[in-house]
Amino acid sequence: MKNRLACLIIISAIALMLIGIATVRGASVTPTSIPGFQAGNAANECAQTGCVCVYACKYTPGGGWEPSLPAGVSISITLSTDGTSFDWTANVPICCVIVKGGPDAWYYKYDGGATSDTGLTAPTNPGENTPRVSHVTFCWGCPPDNNIPDVPLGTITATVAIIAAFGAYLTLRKSKSIPI
Repeated sequence: MKNRLACLIIISAIALMLIGIATVRGASVTPTSIPGFQAGNAANECAQTGCVCVYACKYTPGGGWEPSLPAGVSISITLSTDGTSFDWTANVPICCVIVKGGPDAWYYKYDGGATSDTGLTAPTNPGENTPRVSHVTFCWGCPPDNNIPDVPLGTITATVAIIAAFGAYLTLRKSKSIPI
């Protein structure tokens, strides 16, 4: 019976580790309206949302990045053919994305950061149409109070799995199923 329990613990620990490693972060989030949004430089736009970040850059379709992306940072945007939505990927965890189109803006907050998302749009205009995206602001490098973990989820999951496997080993050893 103890051998079965130990085997079950080991199998569970391995499964937990594999599930944790395969977890994809950055799924779509529900946008929030920004009342009285004032377009401006990227840092001020991030501040309007309450997203306190070290870095901010604004992308304007047809105009590029302002300011330029820092060395080593890559953010790619794929705009839809009608210009009303886009997908993005990044090599750094993005905390916030602001999408401006028409008179208003949406704020997409990624607790813990995200490295991609799809189908982002600006809010519908007073005529209930989705306007073309006029610009997108990315905010990243948020301090710990913005919920970005210091340890990757896979590392935490692997640590739990190792501890569980060691516990199973000790259980088997105590029952003398495993020689010393």
